[in-house]
Amino acid sequence: MKPEKNISKPEPRIITVLKKMIEDKKVIHEHLSKGGKLSELEAKGFKFVKFL
Repeated sequence: MKPEKNISKPEPRIITVLKKMIEDKKVIHEHLSKGGKLSELEAKGFKFVKFL
């Protein structure tokens, strides 16, 4: 089989969302590694998935 070239331009909106996710991950990691609590992050506007 001949490989297809599926190279397309990524949408700027998707790139922006991914960059924001990476920034948020870094902020959350730094906060928790310094002994911070999730409730403090929630107060700042972060939202987390809560499992039942």
